[in-house]
Amino acid sequence: MMSFENEAANALRELANRVDPVEPGLNTFYELDLASLTDDRKKSVREELVLHLSASNTAIYSISLPDADPALVYQALTSARDDKVDERCYSQVLRLPHHPSMALYVGSSRDLAKRLMEHLGFGPKKTYSLHLRHWATQFGKVRINVRFYPASTDKAVLRALEEHLANKLVPLFGRRGPV
Repeated sequence: MMSFENEAANALRELANRVDPVEPGLNTFYELDLASLTDDRKKSVREELVLHLSASNTAIYSISLPDADPALVYQALTSARDDKVDERCYSQVLRLPHHPSMALYVGSSRDLAKRLMEHLGFGPKKTYSLHLRHWATQFGKVRINVRFYPASTDKAVLRALEEHLANKLVPLFGRRGPV
């Protein structure tokens, strides 16, 4: 009889065998001035995202504020979350590491433009995301790095790639899994 630990090891090996042959598509980035995230620009921001990030809807991504001090960003989102700014559901605040990362968030999506609009602050209040335009406009620009994958990429494989990127970048916010 196989032990639970052996079962887990076999499952991880099987997942690794499914991740190994995955070929990424385009790797790119997009930058946007946070002060420009106004209500009247919602449509044009979405159009820009679709234009610049249209290689596929299936992707893993990281979001950073390259001109900002990570400790100040951490404090600002923690305050927005604690104070329930605009009654929004903000991403989970992780423990501040000794050497804070420039990465705010790492995620994956099969509808990239929609998910990024939520992080920028144009989504529903009850969706857990960064909601950047509601608390971060003073931090300059936002940078979104994206790795596209075929739409046929298995959900577990996409999640494993996301977790690996998160382990490398150590984002300040978001839900992290056990992988």
